Amino acid sequence: MTYLHRILAFLLVLALWSTPALAVGPVGGGGAPGWTQIYGIQPRPEMHYLPYHADATSAEGAQTWTRFLINDLPGIDGPGWDLLECRITLGGAGRLVPADSHDLDSLPGAAVALATNDDWCVLRALTGDGGTRWVLYVELQSAAAINVAVCPLDNWATGGADASPPAWMAGCFGGGVGLLTAAGTLISFPSGNGNYSAIADVSMVQLFTDIGGIVRWGYFGELDGCGTDRTTPDTRCFVAFDEPTISRSYGAQTAFNRLSPVDSATALNDGRMDVPTTSAVTTSVITQTLDTQLGGQQSWPLFIQFFLAGHDHVAGKLRACAGMASDVGAVGQTADLCTLAVSSAAGANTGLLVLPWDCATAYPGAAAITISHGGWKAVPADWIVPEGGNL
Repeated sequence: MTYLHRILAFLLVLALWSTPALAVGPVGGGGAPGWTQIYGIQPRPEMHYLPYHADATSAEGAQTWTRFLINDLPGIDGPGWDLLECRITLGGAGRLVPADSHDLDSLPGAAVALATNDDWCVLRALTGDGGTRWVLYVELQSAAAINVAVCPLDNWATGGADASPPAWMAGCFGGGVGLLTAAGTLISFPSGNGNYSAIADVSMVQLFTDIGGIVRWGYFGELDGCGTDRTTPDTRCFVAFDEPTISRSYGAQTAFNRLSPVDSATALNDGRMDVPTTSAVTTSVITQTLDTQLGGQQSWPLFIQFFLAGHDHVAGKLRACAGMASDVGAVGQTADLCTLAVSSAAGANTGLLVLPWDCATAYPGAAAITISHGGWKAVPADWIVPEGGNL
């Protein structure tokens, strides 16, 4: 072989090595069906599921969610976020830092986290697509509510004054009224004696409860496809959904909050899911077509748009979540147990949220649904098609 032939052979090997494979075999996560990687489909971090965990009190529910996220719940694999700090009443001395960020029981002394009203814990998500991290605040507010908030700047400082809620870091937000202050408005997640579920990966969590057949849902963390229409990177595309009690989960509702990517400081609280209207399911030609054109319920991606002048933008789309116009009651599930449709109440004009499930756990009382397109029966929840949604 001549020297030129050797050079050409080397370049050929280099080209083949660096070119994305058209097929690398079936993969999948969280019990989802396998999928063959093809060009244009990028792997997502593995999705983790907390499916229908029965808890007798909101204190137990708050602990369940916290343990799941830090991968400390027996028998359930969580995403492995870091526990930064807890404010403890029972057996504690105010604000405590755990010896092990993945063990809620490693708090100093005999401290028991999230056992008494006004106790709280702070968890740090793992690195997201933008290369940044964010902080989730979880507070046991009462027997009927768990409060949550998002600190997108990853600037939590431990060891401050013993207060509930604490003095907030810059940029934290909760309700639909802008940035939090020392007495700021938090997102109140209705809770109590019922069932607690969650879907999470390294940089996003969806929390929902089923209390007496009434489902409440919330999305916290990173969106997919952030900053693709901007000349400057949107590296902290972290949102919080502040109305877990609403029954019509999308349309004209403005329930998403975030910091503006323009300055990373302006609080935006008018974000909404941008989808075809579901305000008249029985008469809307668009909705009827989307709903039934392939012989079953039709699902579609949910993009989040903000409208403040000077900050108007489409931030991205919800990860592991789609929309569907249907009336199947508060909860529906596909026969293969891989997809769940939830709403906080049944109703003639109620839009449902379509979520990936673990393909193993039957949701008690769920109505049978058929999804003719999309969902996670074709593409597992831990994969995403960059241009065109994850459906």
